[in-house]
Amino acid sequence: MTPADTKQLAYSVMTDAQKHRFEESLELDFSFGLKALHASAPMYSTSAAQTSAVFRLIPFEIKSFNQLGLPAVVSKLCD
Repeated sequence: MTPADTKQLAYSVMTDAQKHRFEESLELDFSFGLKALHASAPMYSTSAAQTSAVFRLIPFEIKSFNQLGLPAVVSKLCD
């Protein structure tokens, strides 16, 4: 993606207030949801006049350790 593509993608999910905050501080961390799918927690930043974006998908349903297939040692660490 070009820098212009990244900026267009970033701005497509921001409110006007979020765009203003992003332009003021050159970074923004927020979340939004896609109905019945998942929440997304994007983080945007600007460096050397280029916009960067990171999207983290956060499922609505929290899976158990067994459902995730994690080793038993991980669940013991979280007890």
